[in-house]
Amino acid sequence: MPPKVQKKVVFPIESPDQFRDLANPELNKKLSVIEMHLDWCGNATCMDQNYRSLYFSFDMPEQRIDFWTCAEGNIPEEIMANLKNGPLTCKPRFLILAEGEIKEEVDGADYTKIVQASNKYIPQLDD
Repeated sequence: MPPKVQKKVVFPIESPDQFRDLANPELNKKLSVIEMHLDWCGNATCMDQNYRSLYFSFDMPEQRIDFWTCAEGNIPEEIMANLKNGPLTCKPRFLILAEGEIKEEVDGADYTKIVQASNKYIPQLDD
């Protein structure tokens, strides 16, 4: 029997407009963790299993959290201009958005900080 296919939990942002939709409180009610990287660097694949662990640590994650990767060329100028840790470098940068609003920026692949921010901002389940 072939191995079971794992559920995909990390998705690429493919345009600045798609990024803007994630940062729009009227369109996005989830917690979004966005990994940003330089075009030539690629995403931090070492984080993939961490994303999966964090995703499945929440009840009904498909309604509450999603993970994205975004190359520099697909990050809107207004987001790039307001990064609190300055321009992107070869170190990945993570934005934590809750209901479309940027809540935190994590510089580097610091899983502990990403977990803390996710726990702090994860939307509650409706009863």
